[in-house]
This record gives sequence, structure tokens and C-alpha cells, in this order.
Amino acid sequence: MRNAGASIDPPPNPAAAAAPVPRRRHQSRPAHNLPPGVTSDIFGSRPLTTTQPTQENELPPPATVEPWPMASAKSSAAPPPELSPEPEEPTLRWCRLLAITLLVMIVLVYVVPAGFMTGRVLPGTTILGLDIGGLTPDQAEARLRAKMAGHIATAIVIKQGQQRVSMNPENSGLSLDVPATIRSAPAGFPSPFEVWQGITGQREIEPVIAVDRAKLLNVISTDVAAEFEKKMVEGGVHFDGIRPVAVEPRAGTAINVEELALDVRKAYLSADLMVEVETRTVRPTVTRSGVAEAITWARRAMARPLTLVTKDGQIVLTQDRVAPHLVFFANNSGGLDVRFEGAEAVRELSLVSPELAPKNATFDTSSGRPVLVKARAGRVVDVPELDAAVIEALGPGGGHTVNVPLMTAQPELRDDEAAQLGVAAEIGSNTSEFACCPPRVGNIQTVARLLDGSVVRPGETFSLNAATGRREGMPGYSGSVEAVEVRGKQGRDVAGISQFATAMYHAVLLGGLETVEATPHESFIPQYPAGLEVAISYPGPDLRWRNDSPYGVLIRATATDSSVTVALWSTDRYDVELKQSARSKIVPATSVQGPEVNCVSRPGADGFTIRTTRTSTPVAGTQGQPKTESVTTTYRPQQAVVCPPSDD
Repeated sequence: MRNAGASIDPPPNPAAAAAPVPRRRHQSRPAHNLPPGVTSDIFGSRPLTTTQPTQENELPPPATVEPWPMASAKSSAAPPPELSPEPEEPTLRWCRLLAITLLVMIVLVYVVPAGFMTGRVLPGTTILGLDIGGLTPDQAEARLRAKMAGHIATAIVIKQGQQRVSMNPENSGLSLDVPATIRSAPAGFPSPFEVWQGITGQREIEPVIAVDRAKLLNVISTDVAAEFEKKMVEGGVHFDGIRPVAVEPRAGTAINVEELALDVRKAYLSADLMVEVETRTVRPTVTRSGVAEAITWARRAMARPLTLVTKDGQIVLTQDRVAPHLVFFANNSGGLDVRFEGAEAVRELSLVSPELAPKNATFDTSSGRPVLVKARAGRVVDVPELDAAVIEALGPGGGHTVNVPLMTAQPELRDDEAAQLGVAAEIGSNTSEFACCPPRVGNIQTVARLLDGSVVRPGETFSLNAATGRREGMPGYSGSVEAVEVRGKQGRDVAGISQFATAMYHAVLLGGLETVEATPHESFIPQYPAGLEVAISYPGPDLRWRNDSPYGVLIRATATDSSVTVALWSTDRYDVELKQSARSKIVPATSVQGPEVNCVSRPGADGFTIRTTRTSTPVAGTQGQPKTESVTTTYRPQQAVVCPPSDD
């Protein structure tokens, strides 16, 4: 073992706590038995050889080294000096004390109050002057509702001078949104500033107002405007029958509804609930001289009837048929212009012969199966040209006669469309018989010719009155016209139309189609089937039914001198069965003595109630659910008129 260059300082005493080791004497060894460079001191004894003085160039003798102290030996080395901490700087000590003090102050001044404030409205918070500080949101909401109920419902007063109008907030679409208002008040964990403000100050929360804008504007434009506005009257002309009446222009006043709505919104829940309203003058655009000129024109227009000349002849429109379709309107020069609403005026007129009119695609069923009849283009009335021609004819220098202008038009139902409608078989048919003779027969035949071949598309609603138009005074219709009222519906019509409508109604029921309007007569008429008949007049009552199938419905109508038949063709969907109850709640008819002069006798009819039930069962191979529909019809008794015996 080599120890040259190693430290010879004594290590810590590892054997201090161990039992003393007995010392034993080492035998002297010859110096030459030791390794080179190793002396005997490592054995804890004195050197085995005596050091001789060295020559000048020789190495000095090794220093005397004390051996490692043994457990039983007492160290002669001095104990190491004790280490003591360096003294602390005074500045650091004061900084530490200051930090601790600040931490304590933060805990006492911020954290503790903030903990108490968490989950509650901050102290000192008010809404509309009501203190809600320190309350939970639910408590604050309940307090606000209870204490401010009267203030919330306080009316807003609209004024102008001495005139006053009150607006109820609830009826005007104004209210306090209590939940939203409470949510705007801080109630979470507060910031230091909020804690300081909650301890030392006050905060006012703006109320959140809910506004139903449409409701508010409606109240202002109706109730408020009725008090402060003076309606402006525009100059004009209208007709009382065939007499033109002047409407003199008059200025008025108006309010700005939008601006007033903003002012009312600001005033609601404020300290001042009064709103000043301003009005502005509204002046008419038509002058008095403009009205006078229009009156002169209108009187000339009503001087005599208007004659429409067609290829087949002439149609005379009396003044009472023309006046409702003349409309006067203001122009930009202070006067009045006039237009003729020809589309409505001639809607019920046959101004184009059937030979010239466009022909829709239809079907021929004479062979027992539907065969497509192709559509063709035709001629129709050029309504804009007619309107201009009528105004010119009625004006100065006009002759009150107009040649009806025509234009080319395409059919409404093309061949390819008709071919895809699924018209395949007859789905319902009925024949209604009647006594001859004209004019009843002629009217029925006219309607049958007009409607035969018509096609009702899927989803469309058929109206008998719309399809034929007004029949009174029209070509093809004749006889007296009766004004009737049937179950509250009033109209005027020629004879025989209810006969046709009854046949169509029965066919609609058998075809499984949806009935929209079918009004029975007030009293039972023996020539019609009870509970399966309808009364028709113009403009009402009407017969209307809807094609609720995905297929087209073809109308075939024919009439003889004693019967009318209506058949409907489509794709069969239902097997339909009609059943009727026995007549019940019978009220016997009474009789009355007729006048001695011009007496017309009339048979009486008992009143009764009858129930009609339609059961529709889907045909085999089709989808759908069975349907059962019932209609109860009640007839009033009809009094018989008995004429006195003749003197002859």
C-alpha cells in the first residue's frame, strides 16, 4: 500500500463509541524489511532507524507523524472552534415583519369580508332606490317584486298642453325584467374594489326593462294616436250607387310613433313619468280643384251604360255594374286619375266564344274508358288593353262603346300533364231528375255544358260559383231571379242551379272526395233526396269540394229535358257506402189561408232530422285507412199556403 502524497490528518474518530482495543507491542523490524518509501511510523511506534544528518543534496528526513488516535488514547489535538451564525441585517428583519403584517391585514380587510359577501348582492346595492345589499339573488328578486309592484304598474302619462292620455305599462308591452335586473348586480366572489365599495359606498343598478315592441307600437299608433292625431283626409271621389260623391281634402296632424315609443321607454320606471308628445301637420296631395275635375269626369262616365262589343255580339254593362270598378287615386300634380278594374268587372262575363277560347286537355269517356283529348291555344281578353279602352270610352269624347281586345293564350292544362293525372275509371256518378220545362231546364243545361270536361288537379278545391261565375243576366241563363237566404247565407240566382249542384254533391260523396261546403235547404223539398241535397245561390251558399287524392278528377256532366247526370272519373281509391237513418224529431207542417187575389198555393212540408253516414273502405291493393263520416241535417217545417176557392 502506497500512502505517498495522501493526507495524514486524523479522520473523525469512528471508534469513539466502541470498546477500547488492547494495545499490543510490535516487534522491531529491520528497516530493510519495509518497502521503499515506507517508514515504521505507520505502525504507531517510533522510527525503527535513527535519522542521520543529510548531506546537502539529500532529501530531508520525513517528519514525525503521530499515528491515528486509538479509542483508548486521548487526543492531544485542540477541539475545533464552534461555528456561530452571522448577525442578520436589520433591513431584512423589518421587511419580513412588514410582509407578515400586510398578509394579516389582507386576510382581515379583504378575504374575510369577501367570504361573507360571496353569493350575496354587495352591500350598498340599490335598484330604483330599494336596498337589496346583503341578500341572496332569490331574496333580492322576491324583495324587488314585493316592494316595487306598485311602481312597476304605474301608468305613463302622454301629454300635449292640457291634454293627457295614460298608458298602462302591462297593456303597452312594458315590464321590469326582475331576474335579469338581479343578475346584473354582482353576487359572486367580489374583487378588492367591490369589497371596498361594499363597505364604504353605494351603487345603483339600472333596471332591465323588457319591451314588447310590436305591442308598444300598436298602442301608440291606435290609442295614443286617436287622442292626439287629427286624420288627414285625402281628396277623392267615390260612388253612392251610380252617383259620384266628392271627398274634400283636409289637412291633419300626426305623431311620430317611433320617437314617442323611445321616449315612453325612457320614462318607464323613471322619476318623471310624463312624456311630452309633438305633432306635425300632414297635408293632402289632392287639391279642391282636382276633386272638382274628377267629379265632372265621373258624372259624364255615369251618363249612360257601357257597351262591350265581341265577335258574337254585344254585352251591355249598366252604370251600376261599371261604377264599383272605377277607382280614383291621387296623381303627382294635385289631381285625381282613374282606373278601371277590368279583371274583376269581366270575370263573370263570357266575352270570348268557346270556339275561340283556349281548350284545356281533357278526356272523352264515351267509349267507357278515358281517351285523351288534346289541348289547344286560343284567344282571351287582353285585360290591360280593355282597362285603358274603357277609361277612354267613358271620358270626354268617348262613345261609351268598347271593342273587346283579345290576345293569344295557352291552355292551363297541357297534354303531357293530363296524361299523368291518373284518370282511369269512374269513381262516382249521380242522376237527378226534375220536371220540365224552360227556363229551369235551359239553366241546368248551360251549367252542364260549361263544366263538362273540366279537370280538378290534386289538392285543388272546386267551387261551383267560381267555375260558372255570376249567372244572373249572363248569356245562357234565363228566367226570374230570386233573392234567398239559406241558413244565414244570402244570394240571388236563377232557377235550376241547386238541381245540378245536388247531382254533383251526391257524386262527390260516392267518389270518396272531401266536402268543404255543402248547405242544405232550410225546408225539405220533395224533388231532392233528404240529407243528400244542397242549396246554391250567388255569391252564397256555394258547393265546394277538394280533390284530396294524388290523382286528377275529370268532371263529366250531361243534361236532358228532365234529368242531369254528373260523373267523376279518376283512380278508384275507396269502396263507398251511404246509409241514412230514419227521419226523427218530426214537426208537422201547418197551413195558412192565402190571399184572395193572386194567390199561389204551396204544399207544406214536415220538419225533421235525418243522419247520413258515409263509410269509405280502401279498395284492394291500395293503401289507406277506412273512414266513417256522418252529417246530421235538420229541416224546418214549411207552412202550406191554401188559396181560397175561386168564385167561378
